[in-house]
Amino acid sequence: MPALYYEGSQLDAQTGITFRGHSIPEVEKKSIKAPGGHEPLTECMIYLLLAGDFPTKEQFEDLSQELKSHGNLTQ
Repeated sequence: MPALYYEGSQLDAQTGITFRGHSIPEVEKKSIKAPGGHEPLTECMIYLLLAGDFPTKEQFEDLSQELKSHGNLTQ
């Protein structure tokens, strides 16, 4: 029987919210951001939740292009 176990985020009274074991400040520090931006880009969060680690620049670009190929988005 095929199955999938997924634990994307957790809320703990002592440590707060974590995403795949990373705290919000850690996510903010290690994530790829838009030029001049301060918040993690969506693709970075998707990659973190799916893969469990932060993407390299190349992995980020690959995911970004893959997502764009499935939609009708303007550049």
